[in-house]
Amino acid sequence: MSRFARRGRGKPYAIGEEMAAAAEAERKRLERSDGDQSPMPETTYDRWRGELSLVNPRTGPLDAEIAAACRAFERTDNSDRAAARRSVSMDEFYTLLAFSRRAAVVAMRDRTIEHLRDGLTAITMIEADRVDFRDILVALSLIHHAAIRIGADSSLLFHDAAMRSEPAVARLINEFVTRPPEHQGLRDAWGHVEIETADGVGFVRWGFKPPSWDACDDPTRTTDSCSAPAK
Repeated sequence: MSRFARRGRGKPYAIGEEMAAAAEAERKRLERSDGDQSPMPETTYDRWRGELSLVNPRTGPLDAEIAAACRAFERTDNSDRAAARRSVSMDEFYTLLAFSRRAAVVAMRDRTIEHLRDGLTAITMIEADRVDFRDILVALSLIHHAAIRIGADSSLLFHDAAMRSEPAVARLINEFVTRPPEHQGLRDAWGHVEIETADGVGFVRWGFKPPSWDACDDPTRTTDSCSAPAK
């Protein structure tokens, strides 16, 4: 496999380049840190307990804490929001992205727009240069899909979120919502598919290939990706 990938219509870049740049930006942030307290909880989602899986996410105290942090962030002005972003670590940005993806599932199950707003606000708390920008786009794709599924106005939600974001994240949000439908599609463009479990809808990754539905249809499954049939 080539170690290069294509960024939209622009120049190719090496796999891992974005994360290396994000790590360097985080190192520089730590060097100039003024010691401001992060608004994020001290805990994070546990991969080994399946808390990053979107097949059947169970909401818990951490989700409530992050939602509260998001709503407090939303009520502040631009200056305070910028200061808050600078205080949030790169690892915490990825906790926010995990929360955002989980919020998309919860929104579809509860059919409530508040979860979509919280998921988008979590993204507005991120500085794009300290994450892989593609991880933001995947989270946006899940929220966009969830908004359509519950009949919410995705354009309005995304526009409102962009207004509260730093410029690079705002650009990603605005560009996503204006993409043609074939570039917003959850399955073909972003490598996820919606599934139904005994507890409600969820998402699995499917790697841009037809999934093995025997695996995907099993509501007891513990992984969050579908394997392609052998060819």
